[in-house]
Amino acid sequence: MSSKPSSPPRPKKRTSSLVIDDEPSIGKDSHLFREDRNWKFWPRERAQSWSFWSNPPHVHLEATGGSLDNPRGNTTIKKDLENLVIPKLNNLPLATTSVYLNHNYKRIRRVFGYSEKEQHLNRLPAPTPLKKVLIIGVHGFFPTKMLRPIIGEPTGTSLKFATLGESAVLEWAREREMDVEIRKIALEKEGKIFDRVDFFFDILSQNKSEIDESDFIFVCSHSQGTPVSIILIAKLLEYGIIDGSKKIGILGMAGINLGPFYGMDKSLFVRAYSTIENESLLELFQFQNFESLQSRKYVESLKTLIKNNVKLVFIGSIDDQLVPLYSSVAIHIHHPNIFRSIYIDNSTN
Repeated sequence: MSSKPSSPPRPKKRTSSLVIDDEPSIGKDSHLFREDRNWKFWPRERAQSWSFWSNPPHVHLEATGGSLDNPRGNTTIKKDLENLVIPKLNNLPLATTSVYLNHNYKRIRRVFGYSEKEQHLNRLPAPTPLKKVLIIGVHGFFPTKMLRPIIGEPTGTSLKFATLGESAVLEWAREREMDVEIRKIALEKEGKIFDRVDFFFDILSQNKSEIDESDFIFVCSHSQGTPVSIILIAKLLEYGIIDGSKKIGILGMAGINLGPFYGMDKSLFVRAYSTIENESLLELFQFQNFESLQSRKYVESLKTLIKNNVKLVFIGSIDDQLVPLYSSVAIHIHHPNIFRSIYIDNSTN
């Protein structure tokens, strides 16, 4: 939250380029493709859902002692294994005078036609004080009981994500001795992406006063909720519900930015699962096609967010059973406002 671009105060609307990689290295020929990830190959014991918060923070391991056959025995080992999110925002360099000078130098070079790209954001030594924060939670795809043995249990509701976001903001504020007033909005609705966007747009339009009073808007989204949040916030900016000068941050956890694992839609189980929920599931595979309506609207919305200086954080897990890492961290888009991290569960070998 304390991350800022390494530049002087920006105008109300800023033009910035979003780089889209039209040919990311995904597919059956990629080293990221795992044939055993296909649903029809999955053993039942692998169908355990991971979560950012489901496991205890520490695991204690102890080795066995010695015996007659092994007089020395095994050394007793006690190791604390923590859930990791790497890298963290604190790893970003601080914005110093030399950073500002270098940034202005690159801006001048761009004016004269030289190609100068910013690689990352810089942390301000003293973050901007906040008084009122609005936190919006957006849940992802909820598998039915029939699908849960295949792709795992649902990992959380919108209220859960908003509550955890509140805890993170309060901790951040306490460390900086700030008094922050927090309001939460949990957006709950299952269904297809554009249906959810339209429904949530109407709800937030009715809460425009809450939006206007907030200094910072923090969106906590998961799975299908990540593209939903990106398209939703872009629409709110385009319609003027959210002012373009507002500070906005979007956290996408295990976001389906490039679809689920390659080949999952070919599973006989999925094809035979013809219910309303199946339409929402199969729609996620449209993000694997850059020419689909969902992908084009997603990229268009990202450009709108970047123009309004929205900060995005994508976090993916190496153990996710539905979303591959290249999709959750959105490797096909590049911009300094985008920060990527990887979640490593403490039970991971």
